[in-house]
Amino acid sequence: MGQRNGMGTAALTVGIIGLVCGLTYFLWLFAIVLGILAIIFGSIGKGKAQRGEANNAGSATAGIVCGIVGMVIPLIYLAALDAAIDSAF
Repeated sequence: MGQRNGMGTAALTVGIIGLVCGLTYFLWLFAIVLGILAIIFGSIGKGKAQRGEANNAGSATAGIVCGIVGMVIPLIYLAALDAAIDSAF
């Protein structure tokens, strides 16, 4: 049976989409959900790569990083919005 690289590829794809959604202010909810999925898929993909079932550990790692960054950016937006509202009122 060949290498199964689906989870690492899925993590990278979902992580990139989540990162793009995170950069778009109005899609912050999608960014958080996709970031969580990218972290889950990336962790599974890294586990498969460590067991020798897959050979794309780099894609899985990149998916995890993109998922984390895609989740952090909307949190920064929300914190800045909260600070702006508090200072205005």
